[in-house]
Amino acid sequence: AQSLDPEAFYDLLRAGPRLPRLKPPGRPVPLQGHFSTVLRSTIERLNAGDASVGEYFAHVHDEFAALFDGYPKGQVHLLAVPRRLMDSARDLSAEDLPMLRRLAAYTAWLQEEVSEQHPALTFRHGVHSKPSLVHLHVHVLSQDFLSPCVKNKKHYNSFQPPFLVGLDDLISNLQRTGRAMGDITLAQAEAWLKEDLRCSACGEHFGSRFAELKRHLAGCR
Repeated sequence: AQSLDPEAFYDLLRAGPRLPRLKPPGRPVPLQGHFSTVLRSTIERLNAGDASVGEYFAHVHDEFAALFDGYPKGQVHLLAVPRRLMDSARDLSAEDLPMLRRLAAYTAWLQEEVSEQHPALTFRHGVHSKPSLVHLHVHVLSQDFLSPCVKNKKHYNSFQPPFLVGLDDLISNLQRTGRAMGDITLAQAEAWLKEDLRCSACGEHFGSRFAELKRHLAGCR
């Protein structure tokens, strides 16, 4: 599959087994070391054949895998990851474009599969412009944001554009500038987390009134 172009890879996924019915474990992967490295260590354990991490994965493929986010920010929240170790999107080079295009195809397939399992929900995907976890990962999550893990402005804004960057933009940036994040600096990304709140569905502004936004989200679709 790693030699396939993204369209052929997507067709292969569509022709294969369906995504199993989601059964989140209800808890994050137990920490082994610093919090920031838990994702990388989980992928390393998967690649080493450690069966004890199996329950934390919604899907495993030869090149990619999908984990349940340990602190979901919506009713559905997965992480699409390459099994090859790489720290973040900022470490990608032009040589990684074929892999990144296949990752986009894998993410599109995942998003379609979870949409069919949860037809009442809508979904988005993207990479944090300043991720807190080491190892490249793409968030695939429902846009309800009705989760006890969404506790503050930073949590909410980290899943809104422009902080959340789609894979098409990463691919375009990498082709155009040689940098997947383009001109986005870490300082600029940090500033986006502090911007005023607005409803992801209707666009209503809430300033810094997080509790009010949470109440609004419960009824706005």
